[in-house]
Amino acid sequence: GASHVVLVSETGTVLEWKHSCHATIPRTFNNLTNKQVAEVACGNNHSIVLTKDGQLFTWGQNSSGQLGLGKGEPSSVSPQPLKSLCGIPLAQISAGGDHSFALSLSGAVFGWGRNSAGQLGLGDRQDRYVPNCVKSLNQKMAVFISCGEDHSAVLTKGGLVFTFGSGSYGQLGHNSLRDELRPRLLAGLWGSKVIQVACGRHHTLALVGSSKTIYSFGCGEQGQLGNGQRTNQCVPLPVCLPPGRDSNNILLETCKFFRLFMFCSDKHYKTSSEQSGLDLALARLAFEKLGWFQCPQVQKVVEKALLPSLGSATAGAEALRIYLILPELLRVLNKQQRGTWLTVSLASKKINILSCYPFIFDMRCKCNIYKLLQLEEHILRGCENQLLVNRETALADTFTRLKTNPLDYSLPLKVTFLLEDGLDYGGVQKEFFTLLGQEIKATSYCTCFVYCSFPTLRDLEELSPVEARSLRNVLMEDEDVLEELCLDFTMKGTDLIPNGRKIPVTKVNRQKYVDLYVDFVFNKSVECQFKEFARGFSDGNPWKVWSLFLPDEVRDLLYGTAQYEWNELRKCATYENCGASDELIQNFWTVFFELSEENQKKFLTFMYGSARLPLGGLSQLHLKIVRCVCADADDRFPVAQTCFGTLNLPNYSNIHILQDKLVHAITFCEVFGNM
Repeated sequence: GASHVVLVSETGTVLEWKHSCHATIPRTFNNLTNKQVAEVACGNNHSIVLTKDGQLFTWGQNSSGQLGLGKGEPSSVSPQPLKSLCGIPLAQISAGGDHSFALSLSGAVFGWGRNSAGQLGLGDRQDRYVPNCVKSLNQKMAVFISCGEDHSAVLTKGGLVFTFGSGSYGQLGHNSLRDELRPRLLAGLWGSKVIQVACGRHHTLALVGSSKTIYSFGCGEQGQLGNGQRTNQCVPLPVCLPPGRDSNNILLETCKFFRLFMFCSDKHYKTSSEQSGLDLALARLAFEKLGWFQCPQVQKVVEKALLPSLGSATAGAEALRIYLILPELLRVLNKQQRGTWLTVSLASKKINILSCYPFIFDMRCKCNIYKLLQLEEHILRGCENQLLVNRETALADTFTRLKTNPLDYSLPLKVTFLLEDGLDYGGVQKEFFTLLGQEIKATSYCTCFVYCSFPTLRDLEELSPVEARSLRNVLMEDEDVLEELCLDFTMKGTDLIPNGRKIPVTKVNRQKYVDLYVDFVFNKSVECQFKEFARGFSDGNPWKVWSLFLPDEVRDLLYGTAQYEWNELRKCATYENCGASDELIQNFWTVFFELSEENQKKFLTFMYGSARLPLGGLSQLHLKIVRCVCADADDRFPVAQTCFGTLNLPNYSNIHILQDKLVHAITFCEVFGNM
């Protein structure tokens, strides 16, 4: 680098010397201990290490994103894993002045860092803080990449060279001093199969295998082009070597070590979103040959090391190939009655990737994904939150518990009411949250509205009909009436736009006034409060999978729906110890449909702990009616197993007794276990 050197010893230890450090003893890195290092690369002030198992570590200065750790990440004095390239089999790394590259076995090129001259080959001059795939090099079968100060060169298996970045010294070889923002074929060596390429700070060398001739171009101010002159050169010209010197040795002396990758089949280079570049039949055969004893060992490595290292964001299509290979391992493990947890973990990883594209899923799938991730967390942690509250003081008891013994919100909640027998399989906590809502409303703690990201005048009508009506009048009034209203771009003394009190509302700008007014009510006026709400919501719902849901979907998920199609409940009902045509069941439905809508909602609360409906309405509820045969049936009340949607219905002697008992039960059903 500019002021440091990184070496790998014969034992695999990574050593670093810095010019600014007076100590003669090199520095080692604990987190690289026991790592089998394949390559190291140094930029001006950063370093990269590639291990033999495909892990990438970076450290040093990160002023332009050259560490690839993300925007805003600080510089690091110790190696940090570059997780965004996990899962991609890497063949080679290279470091320029303040930019970096990694090359995959399939020829995909990933670049990050400084891009002021287009040295990343992405078609612009914007720095990149995480690895980005150079798509214009896809399927070009790249086998090697080299970096200069602010230019780059790529060699393909076919012997072609592409250069890009700064051309101020002619180092791109295109007979021009112009920068190239995308990889451009080096036409000067067209027809000559290049087998090695290397970049100096501002110059480039290429070796043609058939003639063993080195070509140089770029900055020659210090004689580095080997042409006997100290001038710059914009096109590749041969280097005149002394007699008896092998050009291969000269290049190795002049440039960094090069490893040429040769593949038996070029299919491996065609990796794309349409072509995996994999022989899955070969992968399946390999896992089958590993057999009964070795596949479980592979499973442990995958579960404990590989899957945890994979992130939800992928640098390219090649990173997704692991998700095609692992099902072949599962196929073998399933035959051995193994691999259940690996299946769950693999599904979770796939979901995390797909959650970046919420339009893929409908609402039911999104809800199932959320439940799956919650279940995975529960299985992984093996515990849950226990909350004991008094029904009469549920809100106060909850606040006390949160203050004295905070909960881990990523774990499931189990609620128990004091002196009640109900076991919480979902119904008790539903009743708990219903009670909290009622108490919050009764004590006027707050009023909560959930609306879409871009509130409209229609949303304001729900919150404040009078204000909304006034704004509609503003949109409809004539110009002279607007002048009499003396309105300006303020609300409650606050400017809606800069110098708003000096700008009158006219027929021309009144729509803008109304939009700003609505935005102020829903957004700016409660900005501080909403930030606290968002922080609390994130603490209580730590899964990133919430990003799957659109704003209106979150509203429906939290509040449910209030569209009651009562016949749907009858359609979804099942029966035990009886049938739909039995007199008891016919009487039940006759009584139910004769109930007022208020009592029908009470029945829902009796059965499910809440009258709010899940997404999809009544058709999504599970109702199982069990006929209970007992001698004193007329003296008994119906009993609801709230968590399971089961109604135990005694075999009443007539419809009138059934009606009396049912109405009584749904009216006085607040206490669990006492009905």
